[in-house]
Order: sequence, then C-alpha cells, then structure tokens
Amino acid sequence: MQKIGHNFCCESNPQISDSFGVSRRGFIKGLMASSAIGLSDMSFANAPTDARFILIILRGGMDGLNVVVPYADKYYGVLRKELAYTRPGDISFGDISLGDTASNTPRATLDLDGYFGLHPALQRLHALYVKGEVAFVHATSTPYRRRSHFDGQDMFENGSNTALGGPEDGWLNRTLSLLHNGAKQGVSVGRTTPYVMQGNTAFLSLHPGLDLNILNPDIIHRIQKLYDVADDPIYNDGDFRMAFEQALNSSDLLKTLGADKKQRSERIKQLAHMAGNTLAMADGPRIATMSMGGWDTHADQDTVLTESVTNLSHVILQLQSSLGDAWQQTTIACVSEFGRMVQANGTDGTDHGTGGCAILAGGALNGAKVYGTWPTLNPDALYEGRDLYPTSDVRCVLAEILHSRFGLPKTALETTVFPSMVYNAMGVVS
Repeated sequence: MQKIGHNFCCESNPQISDSFGVSRRGFIKGLMASSAIGLSDMSFANAPTDARFILIILRGGMDGLNVVVPYADKYYGVLRKELAYTRPGDISFGDISLGDTASNTPRATLDLDGYFGLHPALQRLHALYVKGEVAFVHATSTPYRRRSHFDGQDMFENGSNTALGGPEDGWLNRTLSLLHNGAKQGVSVGRTTPYVMQGNTAFLSLHPGLDLNILNPDIIHRIQKLYDVADDPIYNDGDFRMAFEQALNSSDLLKTLGADKKQRSERIKQLAHMAGNTLAMADGPRIATMSMGGWDTHADQDTVLTESVTNLSHVILQLQSSLGDAWQQTTIACVSEFGRMVQANGTDGTDHGTGGCAILAGGALNGAKVYGTWPTLNPDALYEGRDLYPTSDVRCVLAEILHSRFGLPKTALETTVFPSMVYNAMGVVS
C-alpha cells in the first residue's frame, strides 16, 4: 500500500490522482474541513457504481442487548437486573449522569416488533426504522470466540477466521481491488489507515489533530480502580488517589468534561456532514469507513452507552441529511468486534462477550425488521454459560451488501473478500 504522510497541503500534492473520479477542489475542501474538527479513523474509496456503502466500526464491544433489547425474553430482566431496560410503555425511570447534570431518564424501550425494543435514547432512529430505513441483525458475530479487543478487531478487519497470522490486507481493500481490477483509487483520511482498508488502494494519509474522546467515563473509572488497590505495592498511592478524587469533585473539571462531550458530539456531526457531502457528489467516492470508540462499557454503562448510541444516531441522521437523494442508494453497516456478557458485573457495567448486534441503515435497505435467529437467553443456551450465543456470521451480512449492491460474485466473496466464509443471505438489502 502506498501511504503518504501529509500536513494539510493536499492541493499541491502531485500524487493525488485525477483518476480518483472526484472533483479535486471539492474533495480537498472536504479534507481541509475534516482536519479542523479532528478525526478518528476515516477512509473513502471510489467504485464504478451509484450504490454507496458506509462501514462504521464501533470499537470497544457494543452491548447489543441494551441497544436492541429482547424485553420479551423472560431471562433478560433476571440476568441484567438494574441494567435492564423495560417493556415499551413502562413508566419506570433511572438517573443517568451526563457531565455535570443528571436526568431522570425513561427506561422503557421503543417497540420494534413485539419482542425487541430499541434503546430509549434512539427515538429518531426508531422513526427511521418505522419508515423501513433501519434494521438490525441480532445474535451475530465474526468467527472470533475470545474476548480481546485487539484480536477481535483484527479478525473482523482482515475478514478471515484468523486474528494473528491472518491476511495482511483488509477485506474492504480486497473488495476495492475486485471492483477496480487492482487500480489504486482510494484515499485514507485519519491518523492511521484502518486495517480494514489497508492494502493497495489508499494513496493518501491525512493526519488530523487530537481526539478529544480520550477522556471518557470508562477511562476515568479505570484510573480510579488502578489507584484503589489497598495492598498493591505499586499502585496504592494514597496521595495520587486523594488528588484525583479532589479533581473529579472539582466543578472546573466537571464543566470541562461536559464541554468535551458537547465538543465530541458537535465534531461527530460535522464529520458525518462532511462524509455525507463527499459521498453525495456525482463524481465522488462511493465507499467510506469510519471508527467510533467509546463502546467498552465495563462500568457506569447507562451513562456511557447512552452517550455512545446518541452520537451514533447523530452520525446516521446527519449522513441521511447530507447524502440527500443519494440516501436512497446508500447502505450503512455499524458493526462491533464482539458483544458483551449477558449478566451485569459489579461496577454497573458488562464485561466482554461474544454474540452482538449489527445496526443497518439507509434507503437501499429492507428495513423495519430484526433479522437473525434468536437463541434466547436461557442460561442453558448461552455461549460458555455467559454470552449471547451467535447464530449468524456478520460477514454474511456485509457480503450480502457487496453482492446485492455492488455486484460482487458470491464465489469471490467466499474466497477473496471473506476467506472461509459460507455465504448465506438474509435479505437485508434490496
């Protein structure tokens, strides 16, 4: 892969090929706007089609059970206890702290199909679901069956059955190679090129500024726990612990954290606006990837998950708005490396699990449905007695999008894009 370090002077770079198929000035304008707001990882690539595909990687292990809630499964509330969301129409409330404020938040889900309900913070996404422009695939996963973020993300992004020792390029890069017969027509935007896009297509690397998402509730909780081990000779630092607690109780820090959340939310919406405008261009790229962190909900899950799903909703809705008419040709897939354990842990959170949930959106979707075979949360049906049992391969969902919308042959999908996958379409796209 050809990667060029660059400091925001893209227009003068002779290696940005006009064969990319996009107005140089318009695309460069988008890149410059993105550098001002700070990106996580984001990539664009061209394809010879009017279809659009956006892959959003939810890094950290999204808790699908509290996003698409199986409220009618009699074991859900028993196992989740205080973290469980309730049936639609329930009037119970829970306090969720957001920065320096607290809101008395409804815990009732938004009904999807009489069995599953949507997280109560996703009212606007629920409206898209009703229109047929959002769907979900539950109890799905990659072939990965351990609980390491790094290995799980590696296996998902290389598209194989192997984490360490798997393909050196990403499955989306191999997809582009098939679509372009090997031509280099990609551009990577972000501090790094995501593994899923690494290979022979990206020819530009843009390095934006600091990611303000680094200071989040999960990291703060981990720091607190690290210095709260009474008998640890290294980390039992009473002075640091006292100073850190004083800082956390400081109104200045609380205001700063609140401001950071507002900045993150605004930055994410600006990023989605730029991405949607770029994909909407008549001569623009057709494929994009981006990453969103903050899904590792070991502690204070209500707060962390609510913020994360709210930001994801902002991204999807902003993409819909910015894509304009191109929304009808668009499919968005939001996928995490694994799900989370069914039972809550002792810190108001959930630990790494297996089966998860894919979130799909777009005008090219067969929406208003929760796809997949539900294995139930009966303790006898859990994977290793603790996790949602995966009943489908999430790669099949992605392969179906690439087959139906981009015309890739099934044989190429099973052998080149996702080696060792057995293609099994669910009918998620038209």
